[in-house]
Amino acid sequence: MASEALPAAHVPDSPPIEEGEGPAKPAAPPSPDRVAHLVQRHQRALFAYLGSLGCGDAQAEDLVQDAFVVLLKGAFVERDEASTRAWLRTAVRSRYLDHLRRANRAPSQDLDEVDAAWRQFDGDDGGASYRKALRTCLTSLEERERRALELRYGEARERSAIAEAVGLSVGGVKALLSRARARLKTCIERRLA
Repeated sequence: MASEALPAAHVPDSPPIEEGEGPAKPAAPPSPDRVAHLVQRHQRALFAYLGSLGCGDAQAEDLVQDAFVVLLKGAFVERDEASTRAWLRTAVRSRYLDHLRRANRAPSQDLDEVDAAWRQFDGDDGGASYRKALRTCLTSLEERERRALELRYGEARERSAIAEAVGLSVGGVKALLSRARARLKTCIERRLA
């Protein structure tokens, strides 16, 4: 069945645009020095964000580079730090979704949930308060828990290698990591509340 267009009466009117309002006028492209500063300031966070979406490292490099090329061409109007972070995340997310569509693949996780968690992490300070809480909470863990987390997330070791390093079975490592993550989550939430 072919879809029919809604009659004009069913389309809500948009509010009138007052003089001076409306979409931002295209800005002059930022200077190469300004783009270099933005790359230095935001590149690592964008890689981490894409990783949290399930994007591989090589693809993440391409997507981040593409976003900065678009920014360099002047498709971005810089307002403040939080808006810049949000614009860049949206740019790389959109490119990642385009990549998945072209490959006929679905995202490996709920991207809206990941975005919500990322916005909570990012906060008003670019994640500085979250990172401070994480560092503090890591010190509250037992040495074995910290070591297992460092091996898993800092060195990307498999559970079998972690088991050997901390003297547990593979199943014991799984339980240890699960408990450590739960303790960290509780501690961080308390500190950020």
